[in-house]
Amino acid sequence: MVPLEVALLLRLKPAESETSAVVTLLDWFDLSDVLILVLERPDPCIDLFDYIHSGKDPMKEHKAKIITRQLMDALIEMHSKGVFHGDIKTDNILIETGSDVPRVRIIDFGCGTFLSDATRMERRVFLCSPPERWRNSTMLPEPTTVWQLGLVLFEMLHRCLPFQSGFAIMNTDVILNNSLSNGHGMIHQLCMQMQTHEKCLHQKKRDCYSECFHDHRHSNSSHRTELYTNIPRTCMPIVYHPDYNITFMGLEKLHPFDAGKWGKVIRFLKEEEFITDGNIVEAHEATEEDLLVVHTKRYLNRLKWSLVVATITEIPPLLFLPNFLVQRKVLRPLRTQTGGTIMFLFERVEGISRATIIDLDAHQGNGHERDFLDDRRVFIMDMYNRYIYPGDGYAKRAIKRKVELDWGTEDSEYLQKVELHSEGALNEVRPDIIIYNAGTDILDGDPLGGLSISPQGIIKRDEIVFRAARQRGVPILMVTSGGYQKKTARIIADSILNLHRQGLIGGEALEGEGSSSLVTSMMCPSGSAGSKFTAV
Repeated sequence: MVPLEVALLLRLKPAESETSAVVTLLDWFDLSDVLILVLERPDPCIDLFDYIHSGKDPMKEHKAKIITRQLMDALIEMHSKGVFHGDIKTDNILIETGSDVPRVRIIDFGCGTFLSDATRMERRVFLCSPPERWRNSTMLPEPTTVWQLGLVLFEMLHRCLPFQSGFAIMNTDVILNNSLSNGHGMIHQLCMQMQTHEKCLHQKKRDCYSECFHDHRHSNSSHRTELYTNIPRTCMPIVYHPDYNITFMGLEKLHPFDAGKWGKVIRFLKEEEFITDGNIVEAHEATEEDLLVVHTKRYLNRLKWSLVVATITEIPPLLFLPNFLVQRKVLRPLRTQTGGTIMFLFERVEGISRATIIDLDAHQGNGHERDFLDDRRVFIMDMYNRYIYPGDGYAKRAIKRKVELDWGTEDSEYLQKVELHSEGALNEVRPDIIIYNAGTDILDGDPLGGLSISPQGIIKRDEIVFRAARQRGVPILMVTSGGYQKKTARIIADSILNLHRQGLIGGEALEGEGSSSLVTSMMCPSGSAGSKFTAV
């Protein structure tokens, strides 16, 4: 019996007068426990992965266009002969480099099959597998090939993959480099659409390709928020709402994050007679238009499925609840937390043209980094444990001042770096506002943060950042972010009280000459690390 990979290569072997992008099978030997293939070896050649990373900069668009067109022609030819490769990625594509124009050659059909048998393929998943393969093991040939073609194009233009896990493939949107021309952006969005039955690879795909590489102008309308148009001067600069706290049948206990910590912080501050219900700013639930500042309509529509919410929040029992309950008990609190953080937009607040993000959560802030990649209005300083989630190399390109910490970093080293780099960031670019991500997952013993900072170290850290802002007269917005121990609420409250004692927040700070204003939002990040700061 002829092995499947041999049969596929024989089906694709060109006639003597023809050329093919598929590397030709010269001979083969089946030794029962091993299959030896003797293949044509193009010379000189390099695989596409190494070709992409051989230079210092991402591949030029015109060269990516040449390679993509050749790859499309090869895939169309393969499908016309009834062969489905199934594992199109940069490792399985060779580039002949013997001429000025690179030539594409395709190798490794070990995951391939005949189109007629594609629905009976072995149910394995790979990082280049489309979302439907991760969800339910379905993998239709044409949509899968289009998806993988899109991933290859993305990697050529960005030098990395857009996703690092199956969870990300199913739940995140592709972030494109803003410097790409409209043509490449449109064809890439075409390739990345997560639809399993509506894309074909033949003449319709050729037409789409031709159309997408022409210059089509399109723009997204600007979303504006009506949140917090009038805030009484008598209010303390603290934003909160009881709806922040998620409590529903004990399901909140299934996640390591303390979903009720904001209420505890407020209770501690009331016990110290620092605030009352009447002098804090009440948060409003973010509307759909507010959320569209950073999210796509498609992403928001996916939240209408309990399965999606259960996956994102990592609370599996939500899968079995009607979505109206999930909306009311889970997503409404999250929208209110988000509403408590949307304090300004570049488009609507006069005098705000530059912002600095000081991210001191234990995790890399890849969410806001991808949001503001190549946005010169935003300067990002990020200090994080280099060994923990998410390790997003693509997002790191947005960091202007990167400080990577080792496991178990303690107070002395940590506070020295906080002061050095906070001062350095604010001296490098003077912002109109500072967004301060004050995560408490740096606390010693945190199960996810991996650092060893004491409660006193966290309080001192916040003081350093606020003092730097105060000395420069720059407004600062603080979000409480991550922290996966029950005692973090007490630490946050103690830090706010210390800032008040130091004259850095409260009535004295708000009215003092050259002082900084503050909005401290008791906000949970939308997804532990890398939360999107929708306030900016």
